[in-house]
Amino acid sequence: MAQLYEKAYGVKPQVKHLGSLEDLRHEMLAAIKSQPGNPFAWLAMFYQFYQQKPSTLLGELDNERYPSVKTTSLEGFLMAHTKDSIGSSFDF
Repeated sequence: MAQLYEKAYGVKPQVKHLGSLEDLRHEMLAAIKSQPGNPFAWLAMFYQFYQQKPSTLLGELDNERYPSVKTTSLEGFLMAHTKDSIGSSFDF
């Protein structure tokens, strides 16, 4: 993804390794145990965890049922949008 971003916009993104999926699992379980009534403390971690697990990947899609919807690759998406029109991970 970082290489495609650099290719599309000529800017090399700063990529930081924040830990493994197992590290995230430990952190999210600790957060929900310490603050079960505060979903803001742990919900985003659960979302990230389950989005990255191979078991949650989509299987075969029914694209032929929707001929008006055209799929695109990440590279195609980036090339079709300006850098400023794409959100930043710092936008809240």
